[in-house]
Amino acid sequence: MIHQRAVVLPFLVTWLALPAPAQLDWRPIARGVEHLQEWRSTPTGPLLVNALRLDLRAPGVHVRSALARDVVLTDEPAKGRENVRDLCSRLGAVAAVNADYFPFTGDPLGIAIQNGELVSEPMATRVAMGVTATGEVRFDTLMGIGLVRSADGSERALDGVNRLPKDGEVCILTPVFGARIRAAAPSWAAVIAPINLPLTPGKLMAGRVDSVGSAIPDAPIPPTGSVLVGLGSGADWIRERLAPGAEVTLRFDLLSNSAADGRPRGDFASRAGALRGRLERSAWVDVAEALSGGPWLVRSGSPLTDGREQGFNEATFTRRAHPRTAAGVAADGKLLLVTVDGRQPHSRGVSLPEMAEVMLGLGATDAINLDGGGSTTMVALGLVLNAPSDGSLRPVANALAVFADPLDAGSAVAQSEGEPLQTVAGQPVDCGGPEGTTMALWGTVEGRGWVDQRGVFRSVRSGVHTVVSIAPASRVRHTVTVLPGSPTRLRAALAPAPNNPPDRHTVRVTVSDTYGNGVPGVRVRITARGGTADPGSVTTDASGAATAEVVWDAEKDRVVTATALGIPSVSARPPAAGHR
Repeated sequence: MIHQRAVVLPFLVTWLALPAPAQLDWRPIARGVEHLQEWRSTPTGPLLVNALRLDLRAPGVHVRSALARDVVLTDEPAKGRENVRDLCSRLGAVAAVNADYFPFTGDPLGIAIQNGELVSEPMATRVAMGVTATGEVRFDTLMGIGLVRSADGSERALDGVNRLPKDGEVCILTPVFGARIRAAAPSWAAVIAPINLPLTPGKLMAGRVDSVGSAIPDAPIPPTGSVLVGLGSGADWIRERLAPGAEVTLRFDLLSNSAADGRPRGDFASRAGALRGRLERSAWVDVAEALSGGPWLVRSGSPLTDGREQGFNEATFTRRAHPRTAAGVAADGKLLLVTVDGRQPHSRGVSLPEMAEVMLGLGATDAINLDGGGSTTMVALGLVLNAPSDGSLRPVANALAVFADPLDAGSAVAQSEGEPLQTVAGQPVDCGGPEGTTMALWGTVEGRGWVDQRGVFRSVRSGVHTVVSIAPASRVRHTVTVLPGSPTRLRAALAPAPNNPPDRHTVRVTVSDTYGNGVPGVRVRITARGGTADPGSVTTDASGAATAEVVWDAEKDRVVTATALGIPSVSARPPAAGHR
């Protein structure tokens, strides 16, 4: 049986936000890991804040700057990306948030260090976060300074790590880049195998040239070697200076590129060139995990949003409200990972100055922004804690994964199914919980809605949703069917009929609710000026759509009008190509 519950509290029915509590309600979800959820009211709309607080000095607690699918690029449709929930599950992590920006491939734009290995070089104007093996969190803007030396002593810049070179560059591809080099002529490639992997900041790498030649996209990257790829003058250097059997050495250093106030100095190639080969010690040699983002949010206890200096648009990015993800550190050294939902009725999103205030309110003394928008995702104990604005989990290039021991290791957990529930898009439903039990965590599986920590679920997206509650000794799964709301919008579009006869078109009508969900079972009347609709009345299917055919009697002034009870009528004309 399907039950529908209505939450009668007026502030929930009207979706007004709860005021922020005077004392933050952090709740343990693993040893050394706490979760906080706030639903805040603001003059311009509600905000949903989810936060994780990690004691990185507690036994068993550590983080990993995790690449999606463990490589930079793959050949599958997501091109090496992976959603945060799947990444978290695959690694066996307790929790995770999305991390760096990406060009809709699996290549993070800024620095990435994973278990000490340099996976991606820094952007000289973007702030990054590093975590040492002892749990120290640090922030800095870094410049990469790479050098490669041939057997005859010729030196040149090593410009990038695990990316294809631009004109005039040489980049190194290590096994973490993927199975093949993906570069083609006129690029030139030198396979270096063996070589003393992994590539780490400041480490002198020495290897032997195995082969040199014009780059072939399917050429493999040896599992115990690497490939130097050059383009333009970079290709010339490889072709002229590297020969099979010859020794080659290389090094990639990191240099702090921040002014005294933490802002980036800028991307000065001349500065890197002047220091190349003369650095005695690289920065961040003790950093085990690192990721990039930007810009700054909080610096030394004060707000600092330097979006312009880090290359972000002030009007569309810094000052406009969006979903956001951020990372910060508190005065006691604990790591803060925070998401704020946006572009949805339950949470409007925040500007960067507002996100800085959120981080300050959570106790951050230093904090940086990470990728946001549809990428903003927080996962814990296998559940999605926020509601990603895309309405689904977006595959991302990398994430910060959290590892910790469970609260009750070895204890039996009872699995059960709650009663099926039903509601309407935009209306809350109380999923409830065992009487007398304080739930450790509530979340969803699909991430297409949001459940608060009292078990009240909301979604503006119709369909079947899975809500899960986790207590110390129980895990309860609730199935919630969200029905479309009342029809509010009617659309009509004309397209050529099959085989494109000049006197016929197909008309498609769709009926949706306030949130864009298709509404089934709506009768729509179709009339045609200059022709006849067949049939003249249709009923929308499960997706809220229906089709009919129009036979035209006139060559000009062809117009189709769709009408449904209680919805404004709409009209459509054939596309220009339909006129004969």
